[in-house]
Amino acid sequence: MKKRLLVLLLFMLLILFMTYRFELNGGNKDKNRLFTSIFTSLVSKPLNEKKEEHYVNKNSIISVKELKKNIEKEKVELIAITEGNIFKEFIPDSSQITLSDITTTRNNIDGLIASREKIESLLSKKGLEESDTIVVYDENQSLYAARLWWTLKAYGHADVKLLNGGLKEWKNQGYETVSVPKIERKSNYKATPLNEEMIASLEDIKNSLNNKEERVVDVRTKKEYNNGHIPGAVNVPWSQTLNDDGTFKKASELRKLYRTKGITQELESIYTQCTKGVRASHTYFVLSELLGYNQAKVYDGSFKEYSKSGLPIEKD
Repeated sequence: MKKRLLVLLLFMLLILFMTYRFELNGGNKDKNRLFTSIFTSLVSKPLNEKKEEHYVNKNSIISVKELKKNIEKEKVELIAITEGNIFKEFIPDSSQITLSDITTTRNNIDGLIASREKIESLLSKKGLEESDTIVVYDENQSLYAARLWWTLKAYGHADVKLLNGGLKEWKNQGYETVSVPKIERKSNYKATPLNEEMIASLEDIKNSLNNKEERVVDVRTKKEYNNGHIPGAVNVPWSQTLNDDGTFKKASELRKLYRTKGITQELESIYTQCTKGVRASHTYFVLSELLGYNQAKVYDGSFKEYSKSGLPIEKD
């Protein structure tokens, strides 16, 4: 970094010197423009590259090292989420919930986001307050944690963070685990009304079929996609956003992944879709929080709902 700064400073001095010489000799505007263009390019490229390396909404994600420091200061509330099985290990002082605690069935479609009342009851049983900093994690590559993060944000909880790498990364760092969740207290948690701007409906998907400014991102596996998908949907499996250790890839790598598939911030709407909304929530987190795609929404009913709608299905 110091070497690059020195080179840039020397180049700046060279530009100033040559500009001064040109002015003394009557000036040569074309050459001045050329040098200015070269200098601007050299400066702006490193800055842009640096910007692309960083996640946009840094407050939505936390590393295990940062979490360790916050736990020692007693500044966070931890929630471990699993599909159904009980955790054998926990980060100390964690509450535990299951996926069924935050989902429900409506119109014969299961796995949908739970009602406001159900979420309020759940969080009250866990002793949580609206002002708490909540860190969510799982032991399955953040799939269920991302769904919980999305649910809490959809009901207006201001400060929710996803643990990058989850329990696996915590253990990889050699940090302590315990065999039982924390003893819970009671509270009177009050959620806000559901934020519909984070959710796509079947009608939204139907309208997107002939709209080039909107895109459905099918985050299922290639095999699932080939067996039947929403027409025009782009297949970007959710797992491609992760490193081998389960942590998220760098922002620059994630941007490249989506750009090569035509998923850019210029689109009016981006709808993430899987089978029942869990994997779609994971990709929503990547697009919305890590990359700043504010037009992203989760199609909560996902392919389970779409496949029953009578709307066209394509196969590859």
